[in-house]
Amino acid sequence: MRAAAALLIVCACASAPPPGPRDTAAAYAEAVRRGDYDHAYEMMSSEYRRKTSRDDFVRFLKDNDADVRAAAERLRLPPREVELRAHVEYGPGDRLPLVYEAGQWHLAEDPLDLFGQRTPREALRSFVRAIERKRWDVLVRFVPKRWRELTTADKLREQWEGPQREEIEKLVRNLRAHMEDPISEEGDEARMPYGGGYAVKFVREEGLWRIQDPD
Repeated sequence: MRAAAALLIVCACASAPPPGPRDTAAAYAEAVRRGDYDHAYEMMSSEYRRKTSRDDFVRFLKDNDADVRAAAERLRLPPREVELRAHVEYGPGDRLPLVYEAGQWHLAEDPLDLFGQRTPREALRSFVRAIERKRWDVLVRFVPKRWRELTTADKLREQWEGPQREEIEKLVRNLRAHMEDPISEEGDEARMPYGGGYAVKFVREEGLWRIQDPD
């Protein structure tokens, strides 16, 4: 009987599901609240830990103690809605986002629509992809209406392959590195702050998002 009971316990433990996203976030918040920075740091991804040392991690938490504790308290609140997202990299600079819904993974974007503009994020990826592929005819689509009459594919090519080429290549590298940074939307406008104090400004016109200012 004892052997059977032990076997049942082992099976139950083996079949127990791993902590979910909300549980993980709450555990992280609790570790920060207790000041258990070692445990909190261990919960960060390997990529994050590769880029950020433990000392820098702890220094940030301590230097921003009030804001960090307020954010941690929000993470410890009862769950509202958890959205699982993932991405698949299928080529240089090509990333396909997926979202987990109703027990299955679904594509968040059409991977065959290389230059979509249905969301600010999609518009940003398409904008960078068009520059990298030198699709000046496509880039015209991202120009807001008030500048459209003065903009042609030839003018964009002359501008971005001329004396400003190095500056534009630097801009594209910077955008590429911050492609997944948070984007805030308000009505028909959106904004994404990114590295070095820059910000991409978006505007929605005729149902499509355009790039008002990339830096």
